[in-house]
Amino acid sequence: MTKVESLEREVEKLKPEELAAFRHWFVEHDWRVWDREIERDSAEGRLDRFGAEALEELERGETTEL
Repeated sequence: MTKVESLEREVEKLKPEELAAFRHWFVEHDWRVWDREIERDSAEGRLDRFGAEALEELERGETTEL
């Protein structure tokens, strides 16, 4: 049995209130991981082209400022 399969079985055993607490923890954990990934990508310049593309579109009048 894989680690994921083992975790799945344990999650299935949780009481509703435990599942709700786990769900809350997991969502927060997932967002923290995502935030770190975005911060790393930004620091390494991986997002620069998206910003440049957006500014070019704005200058050409293809989008609007909000």
